[in-house]
Formats: sequence, C-alpha cells, structure tokens
Amino acid sequence: MPWQEFVILCGSLIANAALVPTIRDPAANVPFRTSAMTASILVVQTAMFLSLGLLTTAAGTAVGTACWGLILFVRSDWRFGAGSARDEAADAGRA
Repeated sequence: MPWQEFVILCGSLIANAALVPTIRDPAANVPFRTSAMTASILVVQTAMFLSLGLLTTAAGTAVGTACWGLILFVRSDWRFGAGSARDEAADAGRA
C-alpha cells in the first residue's frame, strides 16, 4: 500500500470516528440535504477509489458512506414534519 493511500485511509477513519457521537445521540438532527449530499459524494469517491485499485481507501470511504447513510435515515430532519412533537418540544424550550 503506497503511503498516500494510508494517509487517505487514516483521514477517512478519523472522519468516520467523528460521526459516532452524532449517530449515537437520539437528539441529533442533521439537515437532510447535508446528509444526502455527503453520502452521495462518498458513493462516488468509493467508486473512484475502486476504479483506481485503492481497495483499502475504498473500504474507508465505504464505511463513511454507511455512516452518513445511517445519519440520513436515523438522524436527519426529513422524518419530522411541521407540527411534530419534536418541533413542539423545541418551541416550548424557546418560550
């Protein structure tokens, strides 16, 4: 494995580790567009790394894709409509 691949892999793993608190926090609310865009970009990067034969780097970005996909479906705001209990609780806290 060339050193450049190792550096990219380490960066991916550190970035993925930084997502763990967001995934674990039930109160976390990540904007849908942020989650969807990041997951989409990581899918493209994973395909690019695979096409270049950088398998370990592709694995690192695939883990990132999975993390952002999980955030998208579990922690993004798309699942809360206007007037939901979560919105009402947030409004009550502002009063």
